[in-house]
Amino acid sequence: MGVSGSIEVTPSVTTAYTLTAVNAGGSASVSATISVVPLRLVIEPPLDQVSTPAASIPVKGRVITTASYAQVAVNSQPALVNNKEFLLPEFSLESGQNSVTVHATDSNGNSTEAMLTVNRETTLNWLEIQMEKAGGFAPLATRLRIVPHLQAAVNWDTAILLDQGPGSVLVEGSAEQGYQLSFSEPGMYTLDLELRDEIGEVYTAQVYISVVEPLTAADWQAMNQGVQAVEDSFTVLLNTMDVLEARQQVLEEARANGDFSSATLSSGSLCLFFRGLIPVILDLPDPDAPPVD
Repeated sequence: MGVSGSIEVTPSVTTAYTLTAVNAGGSASVSATISVVPLRLVIEPPLDQVSTPAASIPVKGRVITTASYAQVAVNSQPALVNNKEFLLPEFSLESGQNSVTVHATDSNGNSTEAMLTVNRETTLNWLEIQMEKAGGFAPLATRLRIVPHLQAAVNWDTAILLDQGPGSVLVEGSAEQGYQLSFSEPGMYTLDLELRDEIGEVYTAQVYISVVEPLTAADWQAMNQGVQAVEDSFTVLLNTMDVLEARQQVLEEARANGDFSSATLSSGSLCLFFRGLIPVILDLPDPDAPPVD
């Protein structure tokens, strides 16, 4: 770098940098440390302290991580993760204050949480959007149904449905009977609905759709190979250790496999998530257990 100017740095871990200037009179140095958070959650749009009349809300956001894959759960409910964007289409709300915990883990073993509070108001006028499917592999076809909770009659002719996303959305049908939606391009889509009642009051609602890029033949092969490796390892380990130790060992082996974004044990079953997209449940039986009739 010259006498003045700047230089861009992109550390992947927390790094200390030292800048030294030298001239005929000697030298001087200054140091700075850039801290890198290995895993971070961003909720979009912000939900903390939001008030809504809806019986459920979508929880959406991004996972910021250098890892290949991540898994997100909202109050222990698995969210859809699509290219590090996550979506839980419907989080049910009780009247009054609701505590929401968003928990993320990545394939590097990092974890983090975000705590939110959402308030459900009691009101007689609001719009509900019901989705047949709020996510899936491209091309995705799903159905949207509008359920008005209004005191006045609905003027269905005033309905406006706008979409934002990486591709075009084919919309067929009507607001009153329901819309059939088709998505061809992967990515996260936002649908905004506007509807008026017979006295002209305007009501709005919003919903998100997560469209995932289809897995390739190589992806399916990698998943099958990873699952087979876990099963084979469990069989071999049973020759040298008891079933509880063998289950714990294959759990650690699965967590070390970068293709599995998460791995947990539950009642003798190994629960895996392949690249944050495909759930796989493996039974790890006890060979000494009595047969079940």
